[in-house]
Amino acid sequence: MKQTYKTIDYKWLTRPTGDPFADAGGFAIEYLLNREEEKDKKKDILSLIKEVANIYIKRWDAGLHMFFLNSTITQSAKGFQTHDEKLSKTTNYFESLVNETAFNIEGTCRIIGERTKLFKAGRENSILTGSGTFLNFHHGMEAGIMLSKEAIIRFFFVPIASVMVYDKMGIIHSNQNEVIKYFIQENVSENIKNSIFKFALRSKYQNPATALFAFVDELISNVPLATDEMKKLSLTLFHFSNFGASPTTDIYKIPASLFDFYRICKRPIFVDQWQKFVNANYIKYMGYNANFDITTNSYTEKVKEVAIIKNDIFTKFENDGSLNFSLCQFGKRTDPKTNERFIVVNSDELDNWKKNKVFKEWKKINEKEATKFTEATKKIKEERILTYNIEDFSHKWINRVFSRLIDDISIRSLILKWNIANPFDFKITRNYQIIIRGMNTKTLDLIEKITDYLIEDESDLMKKKRSLQTSNHSALRSFLIKQIEKNYKEDNDEPLVTLRDYVGYLFPAGTNWMEIRDLILICFYQKLHEKGIKMEPDDDDFSLLETNEFENDNNE
Repeated sequence: MKQTYKTIDYKWLTRPTGDPFADAGGFAIEYLLNREEEKDKKKDILSLIKEVANIYIKRWDAGLHMFFLNSTITQSAKGFQTHDEKLSKTTNYFESLVNETAFNIEGTCRIIGERTKLFKAGRENSILTGSGTFLNFHHGMEAGIMLSKEAIIRFFFVPIASVMVYDKMGIIHSNQNEVIKYFIQENVSENIKNSIFKFALRSKYQNPATALFAFVDELISNVPLATDEMKKLSLTLFHFSNFGASPTTDIYKIPASLFDFYRICKRPIFVDQWQKFVNANYIKYMGYNANFDITTNSYTEKVKEVAIIKNDIFTKFENDGSLNFSLCQFGKRTDPKTNERFIVVNSDELDNWKKNKVFKEWKKINEKEATKFTEATKKIKEERILTYNIEDFSHKWINRVFSRLIDDISIRSLILKWNIANPFDFKITRNYQIIIRGMNTKTLDLIEKITDYLIEDESDLMKKKRSLQTSNHSALRSFLIKQIEKNYKEDNDEPLVTLRDYVGYLFPAGTNWMEIRDLILICFYQKLHEKGIKMEPDDDDFSLLETNEFENDNNE
């Protein structure tokens, strides 16, 4: 970059700050500069601002409302209506910062931590800050947060570094700058060349938790740092909107411990069983039950009605990145009379999409287009089985495993439910209990030892299973003591469980006994799978799973 302006501290345009939005903007600038250095080493920061402003204004049609409220780009008052007027006002504003002709005070910037000249930063030029309406929010009753020109410039590049995840924007932050840079570079590159959407890049994933884990998968595949098990790596997805009267952000975190566990699950030895388990736990919405077929890796759903949408209207809405129109397609139809082509969708999914806030807001200001959409849509009474492939459900649905891991809710009941009918290496469960739940390895060793003893004698396996399925602590304790006694009477050299083991590791003070019971059952089922012993699920299995589901969602 040509360092034209002595008033700018150039190192603070790209240096990491710890602020997720400033870092996103800074790394975007760095990427753009590295790209430009090969072609034009004389480009200065104002030229770069003008280039990006052109993308925002002309290609995105000034659609920065989720980032900046009433900015020189989003403003529609007189003098801000044409593309040229918006570009001129934006260029003039940043020139006033660079030349320090805009109002400023001396102070320390809370983003870069340096003492310098500070300029007003509100929702028109920064993200998720207050504005003149919220004077009491700011120190000293200023008109906004007072920031350095370098910080404000960095914020301007955040949109081009972002990706839309369903109804809000998303950026990634991490304790490893290499990870942030990878995310930013991918987004900036796609946003620059994107010619389909009149908006920032839209993620194909509709759920933020699923999108975050998909990004981890991408990291593990493409970034050597992510596969280095000596590196402690954490990620945070900021899912935000600065729009209108409801600025908001949701924060989704993958702490280092969760990243460590997930990295283990993606090892070649575990990945097949782990991925099948994950794929079996997608749902469209809470309470939704669909049939997962492990052999075809797909879900099926019986419906009595479908909807058809004209092909051109469907394509138009799908390509409008701001509408979140991402319905699963179940074939095409042609009207024999008019020769018009239609896309077949699930009518329930269509109705749910119409209920979302994004569509309702769009409908208010696009009445004619909304009418066209209604006229282009028909519902048909038709009983059929709809099949959702992996691209459908993994991109558009909620995943219970990922959601629980993000929310720090136990996935134990999900593992137990899956393990009844499907192999699931107990080493995965061990790693989960040790890394995520903080369980002592000796406790898990005891659980495996007890289960090996139960399985070794293949007589009365059903009776043993039912004894383990108890919802009574005393009954479980009584069953285990009987096994200890049986082992003793068999003159085995080693006790099954010593008093110290029982009190110190199997049921230490503060332990949730149901967690121990479930882990014994999980291990029990897995060892049955390993020995090729089939045991059909019974009513006790389902009763236990219903209890666990309630406990895990509310108490753990």
